[in-house]
Amino acid sequence: MSDTGQFWKIYALGGGLGHFNRALSLSRLAISRGHKVEILTNSRFVPHIPWEKELGELGNVISIDSNASSEHTSQVVVDWLRRQRFDRLIIDTFPRGLAGELPELLAEVTVPKALIHRDLNPEYIKQHDVEKAVAKFDQLILPGEDAPFKNAVRARRTAPWFIRDSEELQAVTEARKRLGIRAGDSRRLLLVCSTGRAQEEGQFKKIGDKLRGLLDGWLVRLVSPAHNAAELKVWPLLSLLNGVDALVGGGGYNLVNEARATGTPLFAFSLERRYDRQRRRLKTSECVSDVSKIVSGIQFLPKRSVSKTYVNGAHKAVDLIESSCA
Repeated sequence: MSDTGQFWKIYALGGGLGHFNRALSLSRLAISRGHKVEILTNSRFVPHIPWEKELGELGNVISIDSNASSEHTSQVVVDWLRRQRFDRLIIDTFPRGLAGELPELLAEVTVPKALIHRDLNPEYIKQHDVEKAVAKFDQLILPGEDAPFKNAVRARRTAPWFIRDSEELQAVTEARKRLGIRAGDSRRLLLVCSTGRAQEEGQFKKIGDKLRGLLDGWLVRLVSPAHNAAELKVWPLLSLLNGVDALVGGGGYNLVNEARATGTPLFAFSLERRYDRQRRRLKTSECVSDVSKIVSGIQFLPKRSVSKTYVNGAHKAVDLIESSCA
């Protein structure tokens, strides 16, 4: 770490891959500027992702079992926040914490506190007095989407955050090779993405199997960061999207924004989540309810042209957090 480097702690609890992926997107850029970062997460995908290679010597991940009780999880959070001094605290999405453990703890934290502020269910906000918890943060950073307290004085917007900048993406030929497509195979590639709950893996496998029998001239592959969840273990998927002709998956933050940023056609199911309102995120043209809608949509897809660049909002987020004052 450089003499001017800061120590950031990032709270990235909350289910599948989304929170952890967003934390890694921010962390790798902060580390490139000489900051030290520690991520606390309960993503079930942690064992399947090479975060050590991603973050290097200045990064660390503390993982809580995704099936741990709320009591155990809360105690780990308490110990984590009190264990050592740090310079910035970043909380992803949940100002109260997953188990409501944060409000009292935040009163003890005197360093600048940033909330990565995303959409939350209005009923949850009302029931748990979330506005009071939000008031404890020095910054609200909106990563490319609207959120309930977007008009707060402390709120700042960025473009969506990505684990790779556009110039880091693999070229078409190399991407297809890494996705297992043999040279000379001109068939278009459809990826069915399984990155959410474990109980949804079977659902996406069935979708992939059905699509194989219905799409002529297409290769269909089931992908996931986890070995046992798919035919192809892929992470980060974004780096290979130039070699992909269409995507099927849920309406989560990362997949939706990555598809739009790279111009990859997306057929997404609005999956039920306690906090994340996926239907609100998805455009009508992206949202599907069954396999027949995917098949009919794919029949009208033109040949994909890859030339798109995008802005990675995580760069601006690092600027904001670096310069924040309590």
